[in-house]
Amino acid sequence: MVRSEVTPPRPPNPETLSLHSKVHAKLVSELTSSTHITALDAERLQAHRTDLLAGGPAIRDEMARLEAVRDVCHIVADRTRRTVQQAESFLSDLRHKGDPEVDELVCATSIVHDQLS
Repeated sequence: MVRSEVTPPRPPNPETLSLHSKVHAKLVSELTSSTHITALDAERLQAHRTDLLAGGPAIRDEMARLEAVRDVCHIVADRTRRTVQQAESFLSDLRHKGDPEVDELVCATSIVHDQLS
């Protein structure tokens, strides 16, 4: 009968165990730090998201007000444009009529005085 001798396991190297322990502690520390930073970033991003969602209605309201102002400005501009065109038309008509006679410009305060002049 053949007996195989099993060798006992080698004892772990204390230096390797120490290094494993240090690496594990460092990884746990870094992971905890990263988790904390990520949680803070998530809170900050959530606050930004909330602000952005709340700002939508305010932006739409302001856009509606600005569109109303724009419409009023268009109406006023059209009215001003028509008034300027009328004034230019009146000026053109007056230029075509020529200068009035002096007798038409000088008028007395009453009909009697008008007859005396």
